[in-house]
Amino acid sequence: MTALAYEQRTPDFSAANLSSERLFDAVPYWITIQDRDFRVISASARLIADFGNHLGEQCYVAYKNRTEPCSECPLQRAFEDGQEHASQEVLFDARGMPRHVLAKTAPMRNHAGEIAAVMKVFVDVTEIRALQNELAGLGQLIGEIAHDAKNILDGLQGGIYIVNLGFDKSNQEDIRVGWSMIQRNVGRLSSMLMDMLYCAKRRSPRRMPVSLPVVLREVVELFMSRAQQFHIDLQLKAAEEVEILGEPEQIHKLISNLICNAIDACRADPEKQRAHRIVAAVSRDELDAIIEVEDNGIGVDTATRNGMFTDATTTKGSAGNGLGLLLSQKVASEHGGAITVRSEPGKGSVFTVRLPARHPKSVIS
Repeated sequence: MTALAYEQRTPDFSAANLSSERLFDAVPYWITIQDRDFRVISASARLIADFGNHLGEQCYVAYKNRTEPCSECPLQRAFEDGQEHASQEVLFDARGMPRHVLAKTAPMRNHAGEIAAVMKVFVDVTEIRALQNELAGLGQLIGEIAHDAKNILDGLQGGIYIVNLGFDKSNQEDIRVGWSMIQRNVGRLSSMLMDMLYCAKRRSPRRMPVSLPVVLREVVELFMSRAQQFHIDLQLKAAEEVEILGEPEQIHKLISNLICNAIDACRADPEKQRAHRIVAAVSRDELDAIIEVEDNGIGVDTATRNGMFTDATTTKGSAGNGLGLLLSQKVASEHGGAITVRSEPGKGSVFTVRLPARHPKSVIS
């Protein structure tokens, strides 16, 4: 059903009440016109292109994946008092990606002066919000990294002390143990610094065919023994061939971070007697390749979930500095995709990575 056809079914409301239809579609904003039942009567072409055609649906279902209206709905307030209202909201586009918006509602009156509908204009501030979160989380991230670096230095100093003690007493076992501590902590420091450098550098990944099932299988095999060590059932689901164009090493790193995070989330679960499970899967739809890592570990609350990939946040409880999730988001973004997460405390988390899929018949020029 076209927007005009739907409008003609609405009493005392027609396209004539609007500004020019051409202007309506030309403005660089998302616009809806809605009735008292929250149904979308009309939508701008830009909104339909980015969110899909939801004419006739309730806005909270179409754009927010909710089952009931928002508690502080500016649309409802505009109908009640006839005034303009502003709000900050999060919508979900046609790909399921969150879009942060500034919204403003304005009542629209019919010839009798009654409010027949409300226009709602959305300004996309997703990139600005991401930058604000990134800057706000920078100090926290630096503090967490400094704390980790201090722990690593303490480990190095402990290793050096044991090595020196071994030399003083000609004890080969002390030398071996101390040197092992030094090597382990140097490895931790090197890995952390490389992740920091990757996060700080703007770069464009190489574009070469990457088989996601192959990479996923390699990562699962890499972490299988660690998962078994903590009695975690690590499962792989990758039946079909799914390809993207990208950098294999970075996709490997992205998946490794998510599976490592899932293992740590299961380890942090206070219910030690519960059987823990991680399922790593690859699939695709018409547009995207989809990587999904699901665990039934400790989970996170809404505030923590909203800060994922922008703040120094983890699902590992008190362990970790969140650098791995920031790196994963950066890899996904550089490959033209994004990561979302669903999580609930005590029930676990599901991380979903969507990347542009390579068509089976694509040819690299």
